[in-house]
Amino acid sequence: MQILYCHKLAASAVVCLLCAGGAASVAAEPTYSLTSGRRTGDVDGVRVKVDVGGHLKLADQDEEKLRPLKMSVVGEMRYDERFLQGQPTRTDRLRSIRYYEQAKAAIKIENGSSQPELRLSRAVVSVEASGGVTTMFSPDGPLSQDEADLIDVHANSLLLETLLPGKPVAKGQRWPHSFVVIAGLLGLDSVRDANVFSEIEEVEGDLVKIALQGTVQGVADGAVTTIGLKGRYQFDLNRSRITWLALLLKEDREIGHVTPGVEATARVQVFVTPGGGTDKLQDDLVSKASQSASPMLTELTYQPQHGNYQFSYDRRWHIMTDEPNLMTMRMVVDDELIAQCKVSTPASPSTAKVRLSDFQKDIETSLGDDFGQFTQASVSANDRGQSIRRVIAIGQVDELPVQWNYYHVTDDDGNQVVFAFTFEASLGEQFGAADQAIVASLRFFPPTQQASSRRDQPAK
Repeated sequence: MQILYCHKLAASAVVCLLCAGGAASVAAEPTYSLTSGRRTGDVDGVRVKVDVGGHLKLADQDEEKLRPLKMSVVGEMRYDERFLQGQPTRTDRLRSIRYYEQAKAAIKIENGSSQPELRLSRAVVSVEASGGVTTMFSPDGPLSQDEADLIDVHANSLLLETLLPGKPVAKGQRWPHSFVVIAGLLGLDSVRDANVFSEIEEVEGDLVKIALQGTVQGVADGAVTTIGLKGRYQFDLNRSRITWLALLLKEDREIGHVTPGVEATARVQVFVTPGGGTDKLQDDLVSKASQSASPMLTELTYQPQHGNYQFSYDRRWHIMTDEPNLMTMRMVVDDELIAQCKVSTPASPSTAKVRLSDFQKDIETSLGDDFGQFTQASVSANDRGQSIRRVIAIGQVDELPVQWNYYHVTDDDGNQVVFAFTFEASLGEQFGAADQAIVASLRFFPPTQQASSRRDQPAK
């Protein structure tokens, strides 16, 4: 027994010596404190560059196959951002206000092109983020759909610091990113699965260079998408801030209710200069942005390129087509298609009032065999002097009960707009009074005011 005990002691001594020798011969890796130094009131200068190439996927109904359309997007933004609320590395209750010096893009789809720009009158933008959901709106008035899409880019600068682990990390040590962080960073509705992590690659002086990579499966604008991403970002140890980030995203998105499918590669760069903002974001603008996002503040506005009317709508609606004298929208809630709306105008105005009975006859003719019966028909006037004819019809489409809510709105100058809302009868409760809110917001413009609105300068 004694001999066995001595052997155990000897073995233990050898193990201790080996461990001690190993510890003495291998130096521990230094750690770096990757904790955000962003504070309430800090104003940063930010520049964002976006470059996207690939194609859109549209369903070809005749041939029952996908029809690709070549597309590209090149965009650039410059703005000051003042941090207003929250803990920078957390994903809830973050708020900032921005002043955009420039926000523009060049979009090409096959042979068509557009150049959306943020209007100078909407240069001030409030940003709120919580739980992976980011909302951007202007306290000066509603944005258009193009403006809202333009400024809502990947790698939102308000959320950059949520990538940080908030603790000391050694070179080569990885840390994962939560679904909520990824949803916010990529602007997704939700994340179904993800494996994304960061790792310190190297340290040069005061700059910690970090690599980011992984794969994501989620939902964007109601459509299922798969994204592979690689990126790099730099953390300044002196400033305790992320000062640069570059992302490379390869996305394959299915066709959704309100968006075409996408196969594209996107490159995004964000340059942040802590404390490098201008004097544009003074206290008066901050007080203007003190209101939290509300349905009224976050509404979008639509005005046709060559029309003389405007209306507002909430962000459950998405513009599908926009042609002379006709535009269409779809309403989506929690990835479910709820309704469609067609907005049309006559080729030339007429001061002659449309009779309710004639409006009903036109509706019955247009619905054809789908028409069942009218359930409501009324004429009313609002405080803007508009005459409104409202007709509700029910019927069936492919043996499915459907309801149509029609509105014919005109004024004394002969301006006219017709709204046609369509939804399954079973979705009436979810649809609610969405039609009434849109019609109530309709405004007609005199020619001089219409021309003035066209001269609103872009923020640049």
